[in-house]
Amino acid sequence: MKILKLLTLSASILLYSGNVSFSADETVISDEALQDRFSGPRVYISLGADNIRERRGFDISTYGAIEVASEILNEDYGLRLRLGADVSEVGAWAGVGISTEYVFDEKPFYIEGSFMAGGYTDFGELDLGHALEFRSQVAIGYHFENDFDVALTYAHKSNASIGDSNPGAESFALRIGHAF
Repeated sequence: MKILKLLTLSASILLYSGNVSFSADETVISDEALQDRFSGPRVYISLGADNIRERRGFDISTYGAIEVASEILNEDYGLRLRLGADVSEVGAWAGVGISTEYVFDEKPFYIEGSFMAGGYTDFGELDLGHALEFRSQVAIGYHFENDFDVALTYAHKSNASIGDSNPGAESFALRIGHAF
């Protein structure tokens, strides 16, 4: 049942994003420049805090992540293939999934949603209940004219109750990206 809820939430994010809009105001970022930045592959590096809800008495820990997003695979929904890995003081995770992005009209601001499935290993401190953990993430960001972007991200990892326990973990991070 929890897996169905996760899939429904992911589908809702993707369908809600709709078509991507681009700025008509050339003083902000031209349509062509934003289209190039939006559609090409990207690399992201994030730094922040993991286990921010301090589940089961475990302390908040430092967090780092690296992700790679493909060029746009579906222009109608801005879908990208995504690979990522993160590590914190309590565990490490690596996965694969999809993401989508909505760029606001008249501004280089964007909202991004992603859903990934991957493997998790704990370092003896935070057992998330299963080796398979799903990560959903929301990012709010800004595209700069020099092919960089910056975003704040909020992510949740959960095994969707396929394990004996499902404490989940949340992270909050500052992310820097570069388009190619």
